[in-house]
Amino acid sequence: MSLLMEKKPPEQTVSTDDIDCTSDECKTCRRMMNQRLQAVGFFADFYGAEGYQNFIEPVQSTEPTDVDVCTKYRFARNNSDTVDYQRTHKHKIKRQVVDLINSTMIGTRYNLSCTTKGSTPDGNADTELLSLCAKCWAWRQLPSNYFPQFINELVCHDGDTGCLSGYGSCGNGERTVEVLRNDTYKLTMVTLSAASFCECQVRVGSAIQDLVTGNSTSD
Repeated sequence: MSLLMEKKPPEQTVSTDDIDCTSDECKTCRRMMNQRLQAVGFFADFYGAEGYQNFIEPVQSTEPTDVDVCTKYRFARNNSDTVDYQRTHKHKIKRQVVDLINSTMIGTRYNLSCTTKGSTPDGNADTELLSLCAKCWAWRQLPSNYFPQFINELVCHDGDTGCLSGYGSCGNGERTVEVLRNDTYKLTMVTLSAASFCECQVRVGSAIQDLVTGNSTSD
């Protein structure tokens, strides 16, 4: 839910340099993603202590203005609306990781980048559009007997779930994805739920309910 009607985002083109990762921007983004994955504990969990060296070859940058080179990832830009997941919690946590093994979901979620409420939604050049919820881009790692083992997710920030000054709350919207599970050399198709968006949901009977339903009248 946005303050104004969303417009179709501009089409993006992918060059051969981006596919082969030979451009300066791609190399810088790859290195910055390595650093982000290392910071949230992904490499240590998935590959062990030396995982950072074994996953993707680190790219050494010679450019002093990396933040101006990589525009693909929001966390790589100098945006005031991008926040660290762990710093926005009142209690201190060691890593930007949410363990889902003991919940109704399967896997471990790594929050890579979070944005505050009131920020401009990704893909919208119109700066008059504002997000109503704080949300995070996350990678969800499934157990080793699942394929694919990683799912891209967009989730509500669990440390800031209010919206519209208390008249509503932010909740995850989900999609279903099909993955394979290896049950002792027998492949089984499994349907999982994955978070795909975060929306502000207004409380029934609140003062702004009529604004949402379109039944508001003026005297």
